[in-house]
Amino acid sequence: MRRSLFILTIMATMIGCDGGSGSNHEEEAAASPTGAVANTFVQIPTDVGKIWARVFYPEGVNEYRYGTAGPVAVYIDGSTTAWSLNGSGKTSLEDFEKVVREGFVVITWHLPGTTEMIEGKTYASDGTFDYRGEDSIAALRDVLKLAMGDLSSAEGHPLTSIAPGADSDNVGVIGFSNGGNLAWATLDQHGSELSQLAWYVGYETPIDNETRGVGRIHSDPNNSTDGRETGFTTDDGFNPHAGSWTEEEGWDFDTAKLVYNTTSGKTMKFKFADGTALTLPGMIFFDGNGNNYPDQIAGSCDINGNGKFDTTEDFTIGGNPVEIAGEKKVVLPIRVREAMPNLPSQVATVTETIEYWSKREMAASIPVAAAQNPNLETILFYSKLDHDLPFFPGSPHAHIYAGYALHMDNGLWVRLNPARSYVKDLFSKEGVTIPETYAENEPNLPKSTVREVMHDLAAPDATNHYWLYLTASMNELADRKKNQ
Repeated sequence: MRRSLFILTIMATMIGCDGGSGSNHEEEAAASPTGAVANTFVQIPTDVGKIWARVFYPEGVNEYRYGTAGPVAVYIDGSTTAWSLNGSGKTSLEDFEKVVREGFVVITWHLPGTTEMIEGKTYASDGTFDYRGEDSIAALRDVLKLAMGDLSSAEGHPLTSIAPGADSDNVGVIGFSNGGNLAWATLDQHGSELSQLAWYVGYETPIDNETRGVGRIHSDPNNSTDGRETGFTTDDGFNPHAGSWTEEEGWDFDTAKLVYNTTSGKTMKFKFADGTALTLPGMIFFDGNGNNYPDQIAGSCDINGNGKFDTTEDFTIGGNPVEIAGEKKVVLPIRVREAMPNLPSQVATVTETIEYWSKREMAASIPVAAAQNPNLETILFYSKLDHDLPFFPGSPHAHIYAGYALHMDNGLWVRLNPARSYVKDLFSKEGVTIPETYAENEPNLPKSTVREVMHDLAAPDATNHYWLYLTASMNELADRKKNQ
């Protein structure tokens, strides 16, 4: 509990590009080739300058979810970097259009200081890219205000002049992966201005800074081998030195095994949003065999080649690149940094590390946000094969459970995955059969009921259908708001 209280105490007291204002683009409509979905590029005035956004909406005035009116969904992409107004990574224009065809207005937007070219036109948001810090939080606040009818575009147009059926009383957020952390940080810091927000849909958000030291899907030493015999070949990147997880204390890292070696000739490289890189001399790792040396074969710490990491093997610790007071640094998990006081200046200090994570993980944000918006309703979608984090031994889907537990502890309505009827409806429209094993989870199940069976309650492998599940979640929550 020490870790969480420390972060909450701190919070209680407490690719750069300047092309937006120089751009001569005004609001401009862009026709969709489907004919059913229209979209418009729009600039939103914020405290950090004008932010580019893209609004998708039904082309017909009677094609909103409730006839001439429909809910509004604000999308927040994952990762720690920028995203595209065309969709990026695991999201596409077709996914946004899929939601619109359910009668929604969808808003996606640029982080401050990011830019891209779409069909020969440059869209550059004002401000400085701050790796989803204070400026990003302020920008999201104002995007949500546009969605709620409390703010007009830079040209003075409310959302209803763009999408006439936009219902400002039925507004929600899609927190895609790490996007969920930005969503809750914004509701934490600006919740009193955003109490109108009705619902939130989360997609497998890694809510805790410690998960960066527990291992991720891309840490899997051999994604063709089911090393831990979980039924999946790509989830063996678990750090065996992370120990066990509890709701009160988080992960019990064996920090005595942490080593910073500078004599092996190996280095660690971190890439920044502007394309530059920081090279850290030496390696930070958990030393499995106690020889103070980063043992690798062909770059992998899986020395015995069994497709997983064993307690006798090393595990390398990564970090998040960020600029702090104009200086490029790497941020580690809090407990790792606290256990390693003698690291070079390229690594954020303990104080800087705590400050960084206080704005970037919803473990600390949910209680504060819930107090400001106790009527917010949430569906947390997750699947048996998480897109980012491995199947944690002994603590399946601990990051999802932690978010669920915080919702329950703070009196918020919450469901693990959407109701089966909504999933079946979406799957049917796509010509897909709903998996027989899809679990129907009642909302607000007691923590003691779900804690040990999180894997059983998870959706089947959603690799090809996660946007159907997310859309089903939005449909359910929007309908609940409409029917209240």
